[in-house]
Amino acid sequence: MTLVSVAITGYNISEYVEKALESVASQTYPHLEIIFVDDGSKDDTFAKASRFLKFAQKRVLVSQYNKAAGGARNTAINIATGKYITFLDGDDWLAPEAIEKLVKKAEEAPVQAVFSNRSVFYEKNGAKKFDPLFQEVSGLSIAEYPDAKKRIAIHGKLFDRQFLVDQKVYFPEKMSVEDFVFNYDFLVKAERVSAIPDNTYFYRKRKGDNKSLTQDRLTQHSLSSRFRQILLTQEIAARPEFKRKFPDANEVRTNFKHRLVRHIFALPKEKDAQQLEAAFMMLKAFVKEHEPLIVRNVNKQVAEMYKAIAHGSLEDAVVAIKKYETIRNSVNG
Repeated sequence: MTLVSVAITGYNISEYVEKALESVASQTYPHLEIIFVDDGSKDDTFAKASRFLKFAQKRVLVSQYNKAAGGARNTAINIATGKYITFLDGDDWLAPEAIEKLVKKAEEAPVQAVFSNRSVFYEKNGAKKFDPLFQEVSGLSIAEYPDAKKRIAIHGKLFDRQFLVDQKVYFPEKMSVEDFVFNYDFLVKAERVSAIPDNTYFYRKRKGDNKSLTQDRLTQHSLSSRFRQILLTQEIAARPEFKRKFPDANEVRTNFKHRLVRHIFALPKEKDAQQLEAAFMMLKAFVKEHEPLIVRNVNKQVAEMYKAIAHGSLEDAVVAIKKYETIRNSVNG
């Protein structure tokens, strides 16, 4: 039976880690290598993981410091021995038959990955929302399957581990939103993927002050990570291989009309005056540097908002942001 490495990563997730580990231990697919990489937690996350995995047959525990999720996952890729590897954030969990279904699909046709669907769990009210993006496909080339680019997150994906190593497909370290760069690099280098419609992964949206790094939009780390993601994915999207596989993609438009806007829309809602001012100044500098490129690739309403950020005061920017948010909500609503 084919060995699968399950790479679980975490930082200060003491209240969640046992659920994640239990979801792996209770998989219907038995031939697993469980790798837990702790990125310098200051609570008892690593101790709980160590106790839980004490009697697991094939396990690896690593404690490292300050490489963020990307660095933790890279460690797992390099030490894993499974033919396949899948990634699990330590505050999320897997469906019981997740690995079994993914492996079964992976062995139907030569592919570099199998994608599946996920559900989002909203911790605030306990609601679950199924996100059915992928349908059943077998061994399609990346160029034939544009849906491969629609979910950037690595949730519910099974990868050929040796392919990642041989092609040097790794995560950028010391940043959030690292999935974007990894996924784009993978899609450029991979040839074929399969997908299943099953829900294999539960992604937790944390509530209140207990937010993950990716869910806190205006910190210096979050913004600098987003800026880095934008530049790196635009560099990858400019490669001939990417353009061949995704000829209709406009990465600049996607980054500035959607991804950075998630952070910008948080500005009017920020109550901490010091964080608000610092975040605005970071956004202002980045937008001003890239303003000509932005304006060429977004529509007039979005461009007006960016011009206000680049050249106006914080008050001017907030007015423009609210105006555009109202326009977008009316269109989407």
